[in-house]
Amino acid sequence: MRVFQDRLVSLEDQAFFDTILKELVQTKFHRTWDELVTVQPLLWAAFVPTLYPDGDTSKRPLSDVYCELTNREALRKKC
Repeated sequence: MRVFQDRLVSLEDQAFFDTILKELVQTKFHRTWDELVTVQPLLWAAFVPTLYPDGDTSKRPLSDVYCELTNREALRKKC
């Protein structure tokens, strides 16, 4: 989305891109967009660690890993 959709200049083209993306997710992965993307808007970055070794949140989070930013409170604190 960041590579392609952000370069589209009209809201209509951006909406059309959303439609195509959601249809492809359904067709190719047999899941709905809302099943896969639980926090919207979809944000990714490497400056807010959100991944933990073996999924264990008692361990220190992995740093400098480009990942989905689902913890918006951590994002707010970092920003």
